[in-house]
Amino acid sequence: RLYNWYAITDTRGLAPEGWHVATKSEFNTVIDFLGKGESAAKKMKTKSGWGDRYGYKGNGNNKSGFTALPGGYRNIVGEFYDSGFYGYWWSTSPEWTGGATSFVLTHNASTSDFKKACGFSVRCVKD
Repeated sequence: RLYNWYAITDTRGLAPEGWHVATKSEFNTVIDFLGKGESAAKKMKTKSGWGDRYGYKGNGNNKSGFTALPGGYRNIVGEFYDSGFYGYWWSTSPEWTGGATSFVLTHNASTSDFKKACGFSVRCVKD
């Protein structure tokens, strides 16, 4: 499923009891631990399911156990993009009034800011 940022920060809670949606800091800690950039991306992506794009091989080796799948995203007008090629996950970290940070997997692993109305995947972390 793809959620907008408002759904993941709703006070009723999207994450199961004892869990929370990851923060920007938590995503950056994982990226840094796994070697940053392409090295981290390869270790987080599944061994199959990722399409090759722009000269980059899509699949990873999942050595981290993160098991990332390329769910793509939904933009603010409801159009879907990048499914099968890129993965986007919200963090609970707001950046400005209309935007927040997400974790993005392409051939690299990074964080980037997007409008809160976009639809991204969610990754929960045990408390």
